[in-house]
Amino acid sequence: MSDRSQEFLCKAMELAKESGAFFEKTLHSCGDGLGREVFDLLADQGSQHKERIGEIYDALRRGSDWEGACSLDEADVQNVQDVFQAMAEKYAPKGSCATELTAARAALDLQAAAVGLYDVWLEESEEGQEQRFVNRMIGELREQRVLLADLIEYYEDPEGWAMAQERGGLDGA
Repeated sequence: MSDRSQEFLCKAMELAKESGAFFEKTLHSCGDGLGREVFDLLADQGSQHKERIGEIYDALRRGSDWEGACSLDEADVQNVQDVFQAMAEKYAPKGSCATELTAARAALDLQAAAVGLYDVWLEESEEGQEQRFVNRMIGELREQRVLLADLIEYYEDPEGWAMAQERGGLDGA
């Protein structure tokens, strides 16, 4: 494993740990409802993310190349907006407690930092499996950002959010 790959994997693992701890803490501070369900999903995804990075790191340390260390399973990837809409339909639109809204905004900042790290890594990575891995991580983080942005919009303007999801118009037609 190159020093560059090891450095990026270590940074990615640290960010994954920080994000996971944040999502876990936030999950337990949220009441029952949409915010809790979203942060529960993000905590689960963060655990999977951290585990995947750890497995790749261990394989590369044992001498495997990226092709051997990184088998990208194409798991069922659902459209995050569909996932959020399905969650939101279970709850009556209402305002959020400041904690959930603040946490969602802080989570967006965490995700932005992680995407920034992966963007730099992508620029410096070698062609092939390493780039595919980094691109996949960026894609997963961007999907989580969409989910968090939906949560913020839902809390700030539930009626507007519902109208946008139904693709309703104001022309009366």
